[in-house]
Amino acid sequence: MSKPFERRGYELAQSLHHLFHGSENCLRKISQELASFRPLPGEEEEWPTIFLKSLERELRDKRENPAALQALIDSLKTAANIRELKKSFLPFPWEKHF
Repeated sequence: MSKPFERRGYELAQSLHHLFHGSENCLRKISQELASFRPLPGEEEEWPTIFLKSLERELRDKRENPAALQALIDSLKTAANIRELKKSFLPFPWEKHF
């Protein structure tokens, strides 16, 4: 993986796989929703990329706080869908808010 974006994606996938060992259904659900994503009115085409960047940031920020990390993992496991889950992430300054 020579490109930084590819490396970051691989590292995020490794982190998620490690955190969700034994909960592969959750990861499968997130992957399927991202793969089949169709923007709703007001959503950007790059919403899945924004979601992944937000998830990456949340994991990085909570890495040193086991309780906060566990709360994030629990949210990932119980969220009805990725749109609901994204609402719990802090927005990036350049994101549109609806």
